[in-house]
Amino acid sequence: MSPIESALAVVIVNWNGRQHLGICLAALQGQSYAPFRVIVVDNGSSDDSVEFVRALYPDVELIQLEGNRGFAAPCNMGISRALERPEIEFIVTLNNDTDPEPTYLEELVACARRNPTAGAVQPKVVNYFEADRLDSTGIMIAADMSAVNRGLGETDRGQYGQEEEIFGAAASAALYPRAALEQVALPVAGGPSEFFDGSYFAYHEDVDLAWRLRLSGFQAYYTPRAVVRHVHSATGKSRSPFKAFYVHRNHLFNLSKNLPLFFLLRALALLPLMYLWSLVSVLRGRGAASGLGQTTKGAGCNMAGILLRGWGQFFLHMPGLLAKRKQIQARRRVSHREISSWFKLYRATREKIHFS
Repeated sequence: MSPIESALAVVIVNWNGRQHLGICLAALQGQSYAPFRVIVVDNGSSDDSVEFVRALYPDVELIQLEGNRGFAAPCNMGISRALERPEIEFIVTLNNDTDPEPTYLEELVACARRNPTAGAVQPKVVNYFEADRLDSTGIMIAADMSAVNRGLGETDRGQYGQEEEIFGAAASAALYPRAALEQVALPVAGGPSEFFDGSYFAYHEDVDLAWRLRLSGFQAYYTPRAVVRHVHSATGKSRSPFKAFYVHRNHLFNLSKNLPLFFLLRALALLPLMYLWSLVSVLRGRGAASGLGQTTKGAGCNMAGILLRGWGQFFLHMPGLLAKRKQIQARRRVSHREISSWFKLYRATREKIHFS
């Protein structure tokens, strides 16, 4: 993990993840690709994460924050630090609860070089505890702007065994070429540009980045040769009200910023159907929304509160969202026809996508 003449930097955001960091950093030490930099951005951890990194991994660059700032803003800090060095060509965002195989970085870089139009490269991410259970092979989208990890929860039978184009990459273990990140970065008054939208805190900031890369003319690719084990939602906890709120709020952020007017109006028209589907899932105790409460009443109240809070935050952020929308749409290099094709080629199944 050398900081000298590295073409690649790995950025890890950590919050009280000492139990995971040891596995992740040890796996990075065993990578076949070299040299590369590792930057850990710590969100004010109260465990011994910082002391652990300093003691056992002195070559790792450590950025310490005073409090938990989520994923997007700290990740931007790590990326900005990495890009201070002109030789850095690729950025890898890696969750702290991952265990990459030894050829992980080598295969990501190889895929990016095979596909020079790539704005992102997605590895095969499998469940940490069940290696034959998939976690992500990329991002899939729905017409209402919802998104889900492709293959999430499926048994790995080789159905995603080919390198192929996908809609976008999940930031839990993705590679992004420097040129692509710099082209779609969002200007911020009085501060450095943002690669992930810092207002998201956590969840679906990678969906937003995937859309911005696509709209600017980049593609995304999946390579099954790069493999990572991942403890899914180790920090945010799957199906929690906390996660559901940010998924819903950031979903509203995504559609308002990234969709051209025709697609935006269609997505807004579909939102009531999305809410109805989620409510039915809650009442039946099935699907991604079913984990919001232990009783039907509790789940329904949680869902209503999440919707109200999400819309409240959406209107509060409206001026900033409109300014970002103007920037993003001005950079758009693809036609309405091509955008329409994405909803067919990378279509998400509805039962998996809401309040996950």
